[in-house]
Amino acid sequence: MYTNNTIKRSLARLSQAIENLEIISHERSIPIVRFLKSNATANFFQLQQETNLPPLQLQEQINALKKVGVLKVSGDKDLRTYELDQYKILRIQLITKQLIEHPIEIHDRI
Repeated sequence: MYTNNTIKRSLARLSQAIENLEIISHERSIPIVRFLKSNATANFFQLQQETNLPPLQLQEQINALKKVGVLKVSGDKDLRTYELDQYKILRIQLITKQLIEHPIEIHDRI
């Protein structure tokens, strides 16, 4: 029997997995991810040049990728470098594969 807390935690994990899946499933259309897949690290200026995004939009994408946890940031404020967390991306891809092969079944007991 599941408790309310167990169900809440499971739903929170599922919600996070869906958010991660959205990022990864669109990785080819996200300029930052495409660029960092072929380059180990980059600074803000390099990302801006490569993606041709305005600074505010670029910062929004960086923040979204950091929130999901697939973008690592290092260095001081003026010398920040960005790199993809390949381990996290692989974990998300594995979880996605498992969800596809073994979908979650939710049964209502009413």
